[in-house]
Amino acid sequence: AEKFAQSLKIDIHDGFSVEPKAISLKNLCDRFIESKKGNVAPATVRAYLETIKRLVSAFGGYRNIKTFSGYDAQYFINNLELLEKDKDPSDSTRLKHLRNSKIVFNKAIKWNYLRTNPFRDISITDISKEDWHYVTPAEFQSLLTAADNIEIKIGRASCRERV
Repeated sequence: AEKFAQSLKIDIHDGFSVEPKAISLKNLCDRFIESKKGNVAPATVRAYLETIKRLVSAFGGYRNIKTFSGYDAQYFINNLELLEKDKDPSDSTRLKHLRNSKIVFNKAIKWNYLRTNPFRDISITDISKEDWHYVTPAEFQSLLTAADNIEIKIGRASCRERV
């Protein structure tokens, strides 16, 4: 009871409403997307929507955002799945969803729905990189030959120009 009372005092001091705000994940995400439309590129909105779809799928749209913990956030990032179930997501995919999740929950903090971001202390530092494939002279020549044989369509007409 003393901890709860102290928490209320801190909330009041920090300017947070002490009235219970039951903000669901879906409600937060809908408000977030509305705030971003027109302010960011459509591709950015699509990236946010992809992350939101995964968050709602993992946690349910009606879960109160105040119940999210750092463990829940870490579990979400660690257990991301690709649409093709046979593959694991790359580190860059995990990083994209982590970054977007942090942005969504930081907006909840800005709107005074939360005090801390459950994704705050999560980082992905070891981004794996694939080795380069060096093209051999024979492969390069094959690419040039294939490019020469591509038919180019301009409007309704097509042309095949050979030098």
